[in-house]
Amino acid sequence: MNVEQIKKAYATILHASNIKAQDLKSWLSAVSEHDPKRLIWHIERNRGIGGSEIGTLLLEAQGKTPPFGKTSQSLAAEKLFKLAPQRALPHMLRGIVLENAIKESIVNIYGGVRDYQAETTISNHNELVNGSMQGNPDFYWSYEKKRILLDIKVPINAESSNNNGGKVSDKEFSYQAQVHHYDIIGEQLGIKADKLMIAQLDAPQALLECWTNMLFKQGKEGYKSVVDQMSILLAQEAPGMQINFIEVPEKIDIDIYGTTMDIREAIPKISNDFFSYLQTGEPWIQDQVEQKPITPETRLALQRHDATLGKLRAINEYTSQRIALEQEAMSGVLAHENIDGSQLDTRYFKIATTQTLDLDSAVSTASRYAVDLSQLKKEMPRDSIKANDLDISKVVQTLGDLNLLDDCLKSPKWDENKVKDTLIAVGEDPNKFIDINYQFRKSTTKAAKQDYNLLQNLTDGVEEFLEVQQLRIQHEQEIQSQAEMDSTPEMKAG
Repeated sequence: MNVEQIKKAYATILHASNIKAQDLKSWLSAVSEHDPKRLIWHIERNRGIGGSEIGTLLLEAQGKTPPFGKTSQSLAAEKLFKLAPQRALPHMLRGIVLENAIKESIVNIYGGVRDYQAETTISNHNELVNGSMQGNPDFYWSYEKKRILLDIKVPINAESSNNNGGKVSDKEFSYQAQVHHYDIIGEQLGIKADKLMIAQLDAPQALLECWTNMLFKQGKEGYKSVVDQMSILLAQEAPGMQINFIEVPEKIDIDIYGTTMDIREAIPKISNDFFSYLQTGEPWIQDQVEQKPITPETRLALQRHDATLGKLRAINEYTSQRIALEQEAMSGVLAHENIDGSQLDTRYFKIATTQTLDLDSAVSTASRYAVDLSQLKKEMPRDSIKANDLDISKVVQTLGDLNLLDDCLKSPKWDENKVKDTLIAVGEDPNKFIDINYQFRKSTTKAAKQDYNLLQNLTDGVEEFLEVQQLRIQHEQEIQSQAEMDSTPEMKAG
């Protein structure tokens, strides 16, 4: 690698005055060893805040723990050349290798054209945008008279946001922030996208590995073959063999430092705050907003939720008891009449009839006779023994006697105190990793018990109320059906 190229790239680092010479030397040595072809790229990447990094900062500014094991502290260590970039994991490397083939396949399958001019304009822009932002978008796609900004993902398990009940995970939020980050850069350079999307390749892992190997080993011919195969197979748009297009919302409100702001306002602010920290060392995350006194409105809202939960809990307890009693009564009738439940034409439940031998009682009775009970045990094939089949205390004793116990132990659980001490030692804040959960337990105070008893009395007979409501709705449906029939021409003619 040309030393002058390294010096030229390093000269663009605006926070170079805070980088220690020994850190830089160690960093250059590490990267030269495991990723020498991209050494200049790694240096330039530390110049500003990239799209894949902004999600980490936004999540921490919201008081959340970022995914992928990233934190603002580890990101700062990377930018200050204290921490060398990690080696690309297999699935990450696969995404890098397959990216261009995916882009070409999208155009082949759906039409439109790749907007090379937009991509080149951004990649040729060598200055930070808004003072701290940088990055190269994956793919500008001109499709149906719209400019679509696509970010390509090749995940281990492809899934859309809809699979999570519409709730966006922290990982998905990071992806959305990444695309907005790129679009803000594009907008500053006169390249505003009409739509933001994530293009997620959903294909069998074995096939992805095969395509990756073809690209590595077969050069241009391999690339052409991969694109041809992708264009044919992914056009099926079948689960497990398609490209999932996930639209990124244009507006995303997030809570930063106790203030709600749009993500496109938050990205430049957080990026600049963190970049200022790299230059000055001043804390980039503002002190958390102190807990405010509970307002009358908030207290009233919580009391309403509490009252609703109390009513629902009472209904749940009542219905659980009634369900058990009804099932017991129904089972009694079936047993008394010797009826096979599966033969019944029931509306609300399918009834399965099973017969099981009460082994404990049966063996106890057999033991009263001259029977060798050991002959009644199941045979246990030695090649199919499972952990549940073992007498653990005897196994531990035997392994200990043979000095094999340590070799057979599972990896021990993490020691929380040791983990906290280690985080503090490397400059990380353990509080960033604290998850806050709320548990709701039934109150046992005298007043609460009296209220629950009253609520349970009020729920008594709720099934009769439902029956009346059901009859009312059925009656209304019958009247509506009759009215519709009376209004048809055939009925009028009759």
